[in-house]
Amino acid sequence: MTPDHELPNQEPTEPSMHDEELSEESPKKERLSWFAKLGWLAWIILCFELGAFLLVYPWMDTWQQNGIQDWLRLGEDTWLNPYFRGALSGLGVLNIYVSLVELFYYLKSLLFE
Repeated sequence: MTPDHELPNQEPTEPSMHDEELSEESPKKERLSWFAKLGWLAWIILCFELGAFLLVYPWMDTWQQNGIQDWLRLGEDTWLNPYFRGALSGLGVLNIYVSLVELFYYLKSLLFE
């Protein structure tokens, strides 16, 4: 198939000064500021603490007496159901996993930059 409209022949242009500057510079990775590193570390700690809380707290005795059940308007049968507690603990395991992966990338960026 031939196109109905052909593109005009474009002659190669000479490289501009901007193109030469880009080709001479090696790609540099931007270093994170101390504020970004601190925020990343705070995120890792938050994920780990939330994961540990969700992993352990649904199985404690105080789980039956907290006010979240009334606030969410879940029935006591649902709130005390082992499958519901297990689902929350599974979210806790997932949060701990995310925090460990983030910690790995955090340490990798600190040590090998």
